[in-house]
Amino acid sequence: MEDEIKYIKEKLDDIYIAIMGDPTDATKLCLNVRIDRLEQSNILKSKIIFGLIIGVAGALGQTIASFF
Repeated sequence: MEDEIKYIKEKLDDIYIAIMGDPTDATKLCLNVRIDRLEQSNILKSKIIFGLIIGVAGALGQTIASFF
């Protein structure tokens, strides 16, 4: 029974390190950091796409207005 508890504790420590990171090794990124970086990347992509859509809509509007 003690061996099983020790094994489970070791596995829980591995899972904790994967999620929260290893404080002794800064090169191992945790899931929290990776998810945050993905979210920041998606926010930037959304802003760029929004800007492109506004630019195209403005150019289209200006082209239509120049015909009248």
